[in-house]
Amino acid sequence: MDIKDLKNIKTIADTESFSKAADALFISQPALSQAIKRLELELGLTLFYRDRSRVIPTEAGEHLIKKAIPILSAFEKLQRELAQFNHLEHNTISLGISQFYGHHMLSNALAAFKDYHDNLHVNIVEGESHFLERQIILGHLDLGIFPTPIYSSQLVSTPIVKEEILLAINEKNTKAMELAQSLSQQNEPISLEGFSEFPFILLKPHLKLRTVVNAICEEHHFTPKAILETENLDTCYSLTKENYGLTLLPNTIRKNKADSSIHFFRIQSKLNMRDLVIVALPEMASKLQLKEIAGVMAKKY
Repeated sequence: MDIKDLKNIKTIADTESFSKAADALFISQPALSQAIKRLELELGLTLFYRDRSRVIPTEAGEHLIKKAIPILSAFEKLQRELAQFNHLEHNTISLGISQFYGHHMLSNALAAFKDYHDNLHVNIVEGESHFLERQIILGHLDLGIFPTPIYSSQLVSTPIVKEEILLAINEKNTKAMELAQSLSQQNEPISLEGFSEFPFILLKPHLKLRTVVNAICEEHHFTPKAILETENLDTCYSLTKENYGLTLLPNTIRKNKADSSIHFFRIQSKLNMRDLVIVALPEMASKLQLKEIAGVMAKKY
């Protein structure tokens, strides 16, 4: 039994699912199942009851998880401390950011860091925000830039700017444009309900913005018809530019990719505003003066 085994059993217990735990651990479900079977054989114990809907720890499993929690916490804390010694002594930090935000605002972020930390070397890691959160907690990254919500209570976040989610329509889609323009009065938000039959280009279901988009559409009493799904917001934009369908995008992309063929419309919703934040563990946020850096980035946005 090693630290990886402890991480596996705790994640399964937290998610009550082998498949969800495998996603959180970034391994395949068969590999996770084999690891648990190996551990159960090694210990001569059954650690989980399995049924079709959920996975529940046995009494032995619960005892092991209870003992594993402080061990994992201490191990992760040690990893973070060692990473900080290495990075700060060598004037180096590691920054996690999605490909989309890396494309649209990384240069502004680097300029803001330079204003506060001259000669600082920044290593960039691209990834989806769930993955980046975990890497920060484990000490593999010092900080990240991505949108809310932040899922881990161990992390602190400092707002940079607010993003608004907008409906994007190609002007060649005359039916959708006429409907949107008829609903829009002096840039007032519009209802999406009339767009329920139009094809949409959306992010894949496991991604954060797709969850928000689904919830916004649910507010307007429909489920969007996704004809294409991607992991990249720039792909949503480019396919809308080619008039494959409608999409919903953060206004960051409108600020950085002006194209007269695509028109953006504000949406009636309680869910279409979110913060873009800098995320770190508390000690790193203090050392790097993230509040001040966020203020500089907001001015450059």
